[in-house]
Amino acid sequence: MDAIHTELHDLSYSDKPPVLIGASSDAAMRRAVQTIEAAGCRIGDRMAIGSARERIERQIAASAIWLELDRDCGAEMDEVLDFIASDLAGRQFGAVVAATAELIDPVAARIDDSRIAWTRCERRTEIAVGSRSRS
Repeated sequence: MDAIHTELHDLSYSDKPPVLIGASSDAAMRRAVQTIEAAGCRIGDRMAIGSARERIERQIAASAIWLELDRDCGAEMDEVLDFIASDLAGRQFGAVVAATAELIDPVAARIDDSRIAWTRCERRTEIAVGSRSRS
């Protein structure tokens, strides 16, 4: 009899909702992945900004959406920012938009919500965090 043995102790799965990452470049994706992994969160998927909205719409549950922006992606960036801003009210997830200083004004123009907190972090990136209360 042919049998395939699997080592169960090598398998791990987190039942926590995943973080979805959208990034404007390969370098931005690396920064986001490093940050999320350092926080001990599970990454559900990684995508370019252009496909982020469609992917977020398909996600049943997520703990957060993380957008890492190091360049202006034009209409694609605007579309996903508008979607996240409008979708915060209807879903149970948070959103983090990490952007270079040059992109703060375009990001702030799209995400104008009282649930947004702005902070400057040590890696010289501005971060906007929005979340829906879980009541």
